[in-house]
Amino acid sequence: MIENPSEDIGCLLEVKDGKTCVPLTNIGDKNIEFLKDQCLGKAEIIELSLNVKVKEKIPSSNNLNNFKEKVPIILSEINIDPNIENERKQELVQLLNEYRDCFGLNISELGSTNLTKRDIKEVEGSKPVCMKPFKTNAPERAAIKEIVREWRENGIVSDTRSPYASSVSLVKKKMGENRLVIDYRRLNSQTIKDKFSLPKIDDLLEQLHDCSFFTTLNLAHGYLKIPLTENAKQKTAFITPDETGQFERMISGLTNAPAVSTFDVPRIGSFM
Repeated sequence: MIENPSEDIGCLLEVKDGKTCVPLTNIGDKNIEFLKDQCLGKAEIIELSLNVKVKEKIPSSNNLNNFKEKVPIILSEINIDPNIENERKQELVQLLNEYRDCFGLNISELGSTNLTKRDIKEVEGSKPVCMKPFKTNAPERAAIKEIVREWRENGIVSDTRSPYASSVSLVKKKMGENRLVIDYRRLNSQTIKDKFSLPKIDDLLEQLHDCSFFTTLNLAHGYLKIPLTENAKQKTAFITPDETGQFERMISGLTNAPAVSTFDVPRIGSFM
């Protein structure tokens, strides 16, 4: 470890034969379990010769506020014009890390709003949707179990005793990653539809008239930003070959999810 580490550098390591040892310290009073493939930090090769004073002993601390939950963003992660001056690139990195809490680079960093909760209302006379789990092979079953575990550990899914149970299936994304989808077709068929209209692309393009600068903002896992009511949670319950669970936040596949997101996101933005 080094004395007076900067915001971006907290540790310098010597690499021999392509290997090194990274010191880890648990500053809390509870055991910490690391997930498979979990990112604990970012490393970069430093070619400059630095005069660094090394700490003889790493001080212990019980102050959890000293622990940085989010790993700093580094230059190699940013899609930026290579022709821009290095000084400007570093200014951008510094700016992004200044507002690091605004960026969710993985599911463990997602936030949620406290300004609204969404319900699922069904037509009168509807009965709970109860399905059997879809048949899966061993690799698919393991992948489903891993995704659900990650959801649970990040507060997206909780245990349930709901009379509802929609089946799940595994699909491949364009980049080959697994995506777990829930078959909410039966639930959607008896859900009262929201009448909030979705924006038309032509209307959105017309609003760009006479604009000189264009900025796009991607809301990572947008639906998961909106919490559900207790009534809605039990209706999102799902079943896999190994377990059941229910969502704490809105999830893709629900019939009103696009309209809810389009309606709520601008309202939430008005409070910023």
